[in-house]
Amino acid sequence: MAKPRLRRGMIMRYVGDDHAFMKGLKVKLIAPIRGGWWDVAPWIEKDERFSWVTSDARRKDLVPLDEEGKS
Repeated sequence: MAKPRLRRGMIMRYVGDDHAFMKGLKVKLIAPIRGGWWDVAPWIEKDERFSWVTSDARRKDLVPLDEEGKS
């Protein structure tokens, strides 16, 4: 199955191991970074908003929300 084309503002789920604090969280794609990386903002459940602090995430570590259990 082909991965969807990513666009700024999309909401994905982070499934990687590089950032343990983000594993399993919803993230908002902020901007692409060279080399297949994305600048992402994690969801803060308690405040019901996306963080203003961003992290980098590899493309392979981002999956659509409806595929969270398939990775």
